[in-house]
Amino acid sequence: MEAAWSLSNLASGTSQQTEAVVDNGAIPELTKLLGSSNKEVYSQAVWTLGNIAGDNVQMRNVVLQGGAVGPLINIVEKAISEGDMSLIRQGTWALANLCRGKPLAPFILLQDMIPVFAKIIMGLEDPDVLMDAFLSISTLSDGNSERIQRIFDSGVVPFVVKHMK
Repeated sequence: MEAAWSLSNLASGTSQQTEAVVDNGAIPELTKLLGSSNKEVYSQAVWTLGNIAGDNVQMRNVVLQGGAVGPLINIVEKAISEGDMSLIRQGTWALANLCRGKPLAPFILLQDMIPVFAKIIMGLEDPDVLMDAFLSISTLSDGNSERIQRIFDSGVVPFVVKHMK
């Protein structure tokens, strides 16, 4: 846990420092930690991967290609089922960082996030979590009708409208 925490702090520096963390093999190791049975360990891995993905589009893509999306989704869904708001916030933020940036990441790498963001929008009231989920849905629906249809198919649209009232 402390090693992942150290990497999180190192990846919070300049883009060159974040790149150095990645160049030293952090992504595969952090992705493995997402499968840990120790909540402190996987929680710190979520935070670190979110920091890396949030640095720039290149780093976002490295995290996406490193296979972190599925394990991150699993962590957020488990946190939702357990009502663990701290981990929901952290995981939603990390997933949102994987959606951000131009050019957009390939939709095939992001599409599995839609049901998670929909579940958050339909069932939670935390403003920070909702902000990340709304921004992500906005980004995921940017570009073409296939992306937009996937958002509609999730059933989230009435809940988006509800949050505008």
